[in-house]
Amino acid sequence: KKYLIQLEHALLLLMEAKVEDAYNITK
Repeated sequence: KKYLIQLEHALLLLMEAKVEDAYNITK
């Protein structure tokens, strides 16, 4: 179960990074 939580956290960070990249591109 701990592994799943770490996986979810990694996915959240990845999504955040993608959002920031998209924001920087449109800027």
